[in-house]
Amino acid sequence: MRKAEKLLLDTRGSAAVEFALVAPILILLTLAALDLASLMFDYHRASEATRRAARVAAIEAPIPDISGLEAPEVYTCRWSGGGPTCTGAGVINGASFDKILADARAILPTLAPENLFVEYRASGVGSVDTPAGILPLITVRLAGAERSLELLRGAGFPSLLNLPEFASSHLGNGK
Repeated sequence: MRKAEKLLLDTRGSAAVEFALVAPILILLTLAALDLASLMFDYHRASEATRRAARVAAIEAPIPDISGLEAPEVYTCRWSGGGPTCTGAGVINGASFDKILADARAILPTLAPENLFVEYRASGVGSVDTPAGILPLITVRLAGAERSLELLRGAGFPSLLNLPEFASSHLGNGK
């Protein structure tokens, strides 16, 4: 046999070459699985943060003055620069917004104040004659939140994904 034929038939080191071809794909799949698992965990945390924020909003004093709230009005409170603002009514208890945000951030630390919306609407439950008055239906929405893809950013994937909108409602205390 000639040297060229011997070299072509030599299979030593072929496993290393095959591994070098397959390794990048395996690494990319592993990083994708880790990022997907992390994304799903953040999805769950965002859902749970919204649920907890709605529960806290139901327990805390209302952010706006809801004494004149009648159907179909909706008072929406959100963060605007230096503090909460509400459409349809003035803010009378900004500390409630801070408490709602703090409890939501205990579950989802990356939550920006601009992504949290607290809505008050007339529920039709209660009466002006009862001590609690007319109870509002409180809906907390988490909208516009983004999640970065940490591990796949360098592999040509988008660096940010938008999380869907989350909402949770509770009957408020009316106080």
